[in-house]
Amino acid sequence: AASTLQKDLWIAVVQRRGLRLRDAPDDLKQDKDVVLAAVNQNGDDLKYASDHLQQDGRIVFAALKKLGYLVDENMTSKECWITAVQDSGNVLQLANDDLTNDKDVVLA
Repeated sequence: AASTLQKDLWIAVVQRRGLRLRDAPDDLKQDKDVVLAAVNQNGDDLKYASDHLQQDGRIVFAALKKLGYLVDENMTSKECWITAVQDSGNVLQLANDDLTNDKDVVLA
């Protein structure tokens, strides 16, 4: 597991430059604080998060909002994805296999 110092360092890195999460150690791609800091800087970093966090409502909301989609923090993760896909199917590039295989999301 990552040390507190390593975690704090990666939070600082992802807050300064977008798309840095791809270079983070795997255990930090599973850390909600690190991933949230990353997607708040650049929503595209969502694709580098662990599968579990790619389905976390707070993470999904932050990423899609940063990318300019009209999502609401009270929506479920799936509702956020459906809203984003209705606006632009290109957003599916950020989605994991579970979402790209979900008929409700893909056909939105």
